[in-house]
Amino acid sequence: MLRNIGDVLGWAAASPEREVCGVVIDETALLVPNRATGDAQFRMTVDDLRLVPGIERMTGVWHSHPDRFPHPSQEDWELHPDGFDLLIVANGVIRAFTRDWSSGFTRTVWSSDE
Repeated sequence: MLRNIGDVLGWAAASPEREVCGVVIDETALLVPNRATGDAQFRMTVDDLRLVPGIERMTGVWHSHPDRFPHPSQEDWELHPDGFDLLIVANGVIRAFTRDWSSGFTRTVWSSDE
């Protein structure tokens, strides 16, 4: 679960046309801006992550799906770092997912609307 669900929902609501993204460290979501643009855009780079204090304690990554369902797409999983939870924010809901890479099965870990 996240300590700052309201912050994440607010960041996503403030960017209704574009995906925003970040990481989860110690149960707290952080917005991670892209170094080159300053925007909290969907595709973070390794260099962007190196600037995040405490990144060695990262347990998940998150991004918003403007006007979509809070469920990961195939592209989300392809870009997702192995071994971390994936949180999707959409329509005022946050859902955390994990994946069994051997079977490809996706499982919901928790949801803010439950």
